[in-house]
Amino acid sequence: MTVSVFLAVTGAIAVGAVALALTALLGLRRLGSGLIHLAVAFSPLLAVRVSANLIFADVFLLAGIGVLSLETLIQQRRVAVRPLARLATVFLLLFIGGLLGVLIQNGPVGPLSKFAGAVVPVLVAGALLRPDRREVRSLACMFVIGSSGSVIAGFTIEPLFVKRVVGLSLHPNHLGLACVFAATISLGFYLSAATRTGQRWALTGLTITLVGVLGSGSRASLLGVGVAFLAVAVTTKHVRLVKLTVAGTLIVLLGLTTGVVNIGADNAFTRAIGASSSTAASNAERDAYRAGSIAAIEDHPVFGDGFANPRRGHSLPLQLWESSGILGLVAFAFLGLSAHKALRQARSDVFSVALCSATIGFFWSSFAFNALWDRYLWFAFVLG
Repeated sequence: MTVSVFLAVTGAIAVGAVALALTALLGLRRLGSGLIHLAVAFSPLLAVRVSANLIFADVFLLAGIGVLSLETLIQQRRVAVRPLARLATVFLLLFIGGLLGVLIQNGPVGPLSKFAGAVVPVLVAGALLRPDRREVRSLACMFVIGSSGSVIAGFTIEPLFVKRVVGLSLHPNHLGLACVFAATISLGFYLSAATRTGQRWALTGLTITLVGVLGSGSRASLLGVGVAFLAVAVTTKHVRLVKLTVAGTLIVLLGLTTGVVNIGADNAFTRAIGASSSTAASNAERDAYRAGSIAAIEDHPVFGDGFANPRRGHSLPLQLWESSGILGLVAFAFLGLSAHKALRQARSDVFSVALCSATIGFFWSSFAFNALWDRYLWFAFVLG
């Protein structure tokens, strides 16, 4: 037996022994839930990888699905399909539209299958887990922890603050977008906290993730978090939120304009007002991407080009129209309408309002975003 085979066998035995011990200690349901919690926490950390094609979140997610599938079969219980029907509809519209484009235009299958591989496991995990309200809060907390860790790592790794912060994601826009969801979730924790300690922890997460939005330099993320906070304020009419938002905005703007707060010359605020040297080049690049996307839409306005270049447009409606044709636009509209309907239904629960508002912030800022294709987004959608 070679050394590599011996190590593989030993590792498999060790993993099996740990799995059996955890199963005996926690039970299948708790073990599966714990693995999904870890998947959610690691989902924004796209740079934390097992290999070039596999992030840690994928490992935890697949393991969690396996454990929960076994528990479902043993207990013979039903999966919760109905709560995920809206998201499943969005995915199916995009997938069918993309598939029609692939078949009609003879386009590549790879991008479409990659998109399905990112989304389907999240929907399956949600259906198997069937989280109650308490578990949704704990899953949301894990998302905030992961996003906050990415921000802290980013400012630690990049101490000179001379460029946009990436954190443990793969692009500043990913960091900013994850922080839009995490900041709005933190706001929900703060407004619904029953104790001072809970408020302090929520305020800590809120501060870190808002710094992440600014440090990422993502103007769309700045818009997204503004829309999300506005949605929470309008829906809940919460006086504490209005005071917190006004005071926090004034302090941040004062700090940025006086130079007391230094989070880089390319932060989201300076880029939004055109005071950053990178803004003009970024705008020119986006104009070129937009023109290319519009040209592709003019060539294939009904069925799209079958995910031939799904990230090109740097505007989600354009991307979906280019990739999935008319069905892509229907899916985009359905996502927005579903989020607004869920917000109206959640008026009596402040935390649920925050979760729905995060998706609304994403929806309205997505006109300047090129993100829908990564798993961490769909975790956030499921929570909302």
